[in-house]
Amino acid sequence: MPVDRAVLSENPAQPNAIPLRARWVTLGLAVGFVLLLYAWIACSNRWPANAGHPENDYYNLLVEGFRAGQLSLKTPVPTGLLALSDPYDPIANEPYRLHDASYYRGKFYLYFGVTPALVAFWPYATLTDHHLSHPQAAVIFCAIGFLANAALILSVARRFFPAASTLILTTSVLGVGLANIVPVLLGRADVYEVPIACGYACVMLALLALWRTLREHEPRARWLAVASVVYGLALGARPSLLPGALVLFLPIVATWRDAPAGNPRRHRSLRRLACAAILPISAIGIALMAYNAARFDRPWEFGQRYQMEGVRLSAMKLFSPDYFWINVRLYFFQPLRWTTDFPFAQGILQPPIPPGHLGSEGAFGALVNLPFLWFAAAAFLPATQFFAADSQRPLRWLIATVALLFAANAAMLCLFAGACDRYQAEFLPALSVLAALGLLTLESAAPTPPRRAVVRAAGLTLLAISAATDWLASYKSSPQAQIVIANTLAESGQPAAAILEYERALKTEPGLPYAHHGLAVALAATGRLPEASAQFRAAVQAKPDFAEAHNGLGVTLLRQHDPLAALAEFETALRIAPRFAEAHFDCAVALLALGRVGDAIPHLEETLRLRPNLPGARDRLEAARRQSSLTR
Repeated sequence: MPVDRAVLSENPAQPNAIPLRARWVTLGLAVGFVLLLYAWIACSNRWPANAGHPENDYYNLLVEGFRAGQLSLKTPVPTGLLALSDPYDPIANEPYRLHDASYYRGKFYLYFGVTPALVAFWPYATLTDHHLSHPQAAVIFCAIGFLANAALILSVARRFFPAASTLILTTSVLGVGLANIVPVLLGRADVYEVPIACGYACVMLALLALWRTLREHEPRARWLAVASVVYGLALGARPSLLPGALVLFLPIVATWRDAPAGNPRRHRSLRRLACAAILPISAIGIALMAYNAARFDRPWEFGQRYQMEGVRLSAMKLFSPDYFWINVRLYFFQPLRWTTDFPFAQGILQPPIPPGHLGSEGAFGALVNLPFLWFAAAAFLPATQFFAADSQRPLRWLIATVALLFAANAAMLCLFAGACDRYQAEFLPALSVLAALGLLTLESAAPTPPRRAVVRAAGLTLLAISAATDWLASYKSSPQAQIVIANTLAESGQPAAAILEYERALKTEPGLPYAHHGLAVALAATGRLPEASAQFRAAVQAKPDFAEAHNGLGVTLLRQHDPLAALAEFETALRIAPRFAEAHFDCAVALLALGRVGDAIPHLEETLRLRPNLPGARDRLEAARRQSSLTR
């Protein structure tokens, strides 16, 4: 229905009506604040990976590969990895792997979605002859997603909530930007976050296009086709968003349900809508399958089973109903812990994790920590005369669309063998849109000025709590995130900085085996061997089957001239991981130090079988054989 400009100002019946220009200035300031905050969080985060060297970012390596006529990353594969009999053995490939890249037939590929490379990194490199960094790309995508949501909220308010106050409109716009985990996503804007941010932007653009489809009395096929294209690009960024594609069929259902049965144009409209919904996303899906087949010889293989990780992903059950309820708890109901030290939010206390589940990396319960999202329930108020009116049909279908988008994508990730804060950005933005719609609904349904004042105060208060929580959590102060930061610092040759991060993680949650192990390695790198031994012992006490920690303890004991105690640790590591090449080598060194040359030779031979290019192994084997022949 046509909208008079007066509906964009405060309710004329109110004595303190705010002029239209002042309202738009207020809303513009709110939007600008969110965008500036996004940029500040992403550009000031402490994440050290490839800092200042965007040319080494995975997406830029992928773009350089495309420009060179290949689908793989343009980066050399270490000869040691090429020589491994089992390159997916996480212990054997540890010195050579490109972390989280997919390795297949002698090449590294990017497992993460290709869409960001096609729509951002490649065009930027072509136009500017420079490289877009991962944080910059994440900010751009998140800004697009937020602007799409803000436009959606303002469009809905203009049509269905013309008397909405400036305060509630501003609160709703801020809510879809600051109470949806996106600030946390930007707190570590690296290769993982880029495709998720891209998926978020594409899904929200698709939602905006769907709104354009639904708000007309007769759904427009061209806007549905736009939604289908953009959602197809979202799948190219994050295949896990596939269940949410069901929302593309809701305009068809709406037309079938609401159009008069005798209308001769009904069937023609249904056919047009079906083609608009199915054909574009199907074409993109076929292109993605061809891309996968060209890389991994299988159309449904995105490279996950070939990832270079600390575990063998191909042997894991990555999706299972067994993980559903623990993920529901982690994503929605597990509270953050708070301390008196900035940034105050210190991650969750991990509940018991079922077998096969990888645990939580920064995820926290959205419903208990981001109370702005509670307003989503108000979007489903019982049907009243206001909501039952035929004029409210587009609003009802929009609420159904957003709810289905949230539920489908949340259910998919709740089946996955791990919970992570960045994954929450695939479903919480839709919930924040529902919350904004619910807040507008509550104010419009309030019958008296005092009740409207209560709604406004509640909206502002819950938004402030949620925004502050999201901002503080963006500092990545959870122990698991601190371990990842520390690992990256250690790998980049900054052991002193890594030690501080490991110690912070252990202060927050004592007894984490990987924190003890990482701290021990960093301490050993700085020559603090007794302290390193103590941390290795703490790691194996917390996780007795931690082969790398047993081996590390053995190395520190060997460096402290205790080869007998070191030998016991090496043998324990080999009982846990018989194919651990470094443990075989270190065990041989300890045996040689004890004068047991004959016992050392089989371990050196096994070392070379597992890792033919391990430095020093061949020379020691030849020396041991010469020494053994002289003593016969």
